[in-house]
This record gives sequence, C-alpha cells and structure tokens, in this order.
Amino acid sequence: TVADESTRLDVVQPGASGAGKANPAFNVASADGGVVFFTDSQQLTEDASPAGRDLYRCEIGQVEGHLGCAELTDVSGQTASPGESAEVFDLVPAATDDATQLYFAARGVLDGAPNAQGDVAVSGEPNLYRWQEGQGVRFIAHLSERDSLVWGKSSNTPQGYGVDVSSAASPDGRFFAFTSEQGLTGQENRNDADEPTTQAFLYDAQSEELSCVSCNPTGAAPVGELLTDKVF
Repeated sequence: TVADESTRLDVVQPGASGAGKANPAFNVASADGGVVFFTDSQQLTEDASPAGRDLYRCEIGQVEGHLGCAELTDVSGQTASPGESAEVFDLVPAATDDATQLYFAARGVLDGAPNAQGDVAVSGEPNLYRWQEGQGVRFIAHLSERDSLVWGKSSNTPQGYGVDVSSAASPDGRFFAFTSEQGLTGQENRNDADEPTTQAFLYDAQSEELSCVSCNPTGAAPVGELLTDKVF
C-alpha cells in the first residue's frame, strides 16, 4: 500500500507480531491525502486481530526521514470478544472527506451493545459498523450474506477489491444509505412466495435510528422477486 512511489504504509509496528500474510488493500483517503485507510491480513499493530483482516488508519508524516505512517492505528482492533478476529470486508463503502468518520462491514463482533432496534452483532456473519474518531466503533445492523452491495466484491474476483457497491454516506457522515435483504426494522420484507426482497435503508448516526425508505408503508408484503442469477 503506497501513498506515492516512495511511501510504504503497511509496516509492522513495535509490539506487533507481524503474523499473517501481507495482503494490503487501499480503501479511502482524506481529501488532503494526510490520512489513509487500508485493510490487511498481516498483524501490523499490537492490538490487531490474531487472524483475518483488520482496518488500519494511517496518518501520513515523517518517519526516519521519509514519508510513512507517523501514526498507525487499528480501527477494528478492539473487538468485543477477546481473541476474536475482526474479519473486516475489503472495502470501506463510505467515509467523510476529513477521514474522521467511516462505515464498514466485518464478521467480528466489534461492539457488544445492541442498536436502537435491540439487535446485536453476530459473530462470523456480516455486521455493519460506523467508526468515528474519538468515539470508536458503533454497531448499526446485522446484514445478509447476499448484501455485498454494501461492501463490494472480494479480492478473489477478476475485478479486484471493492467493485459493485451501491451504499453511500452524506458529506458530513451523519446519514448512510444502503440496501439489505434483512428485515432490519421489523417491516415486512418477504414477497408472496416467502422470499426475501432487497429494501433500501437509511441510518441516522445522530439519533442511531434506522428506517426502511422502500418498505410498503401499509405493512403489506413487497411486490418483487428474488434474483438467483446475482452478480454479488
């Protein structure tokens, strides 16, 4: 992972084991290029997960006379379950220009508190989170395995990291829009054939409220069908 031709960011920090395969993937940077986020399966900081992928925040600065990570922190390192891997998905779908807030998905339980709907993160399954500088990680919703439009395709696809993403945040990071097959707000999301249908959701970080903006306001079952030839 590089910010320019001479800047390496994925450097193992003092106290870290360096365990795991080095496989960094750039995610997003601040508008001024001073902060970079990337994922890696190598343990780069002491509090990083023992396995799986973590999400790192690199503050660009002078390191031994060269540009590098003057400060490297693991955004996903503090899991709610000790020893559990963060297992962050490769792509950060949205972040603010000043890099103080971002949204991401991970299979680890990074926040043990329930969301406003009373749901909790599920270990080993896709969970949606919001990170804010100085406040840490907050759980938003437990997603479906088919909700890859939130986090993009994996690195195993020919297109590489982070393709086919339809989620986005407002410029100030307060609102995050995404789609999911999960019934996240208790409203009916299954059609007459009892198949889950994808709905559009809006998260308000200020109130922590999650609303379904495409659900039928009458409470009736949605009209639609499950697409089996998906490109997720």
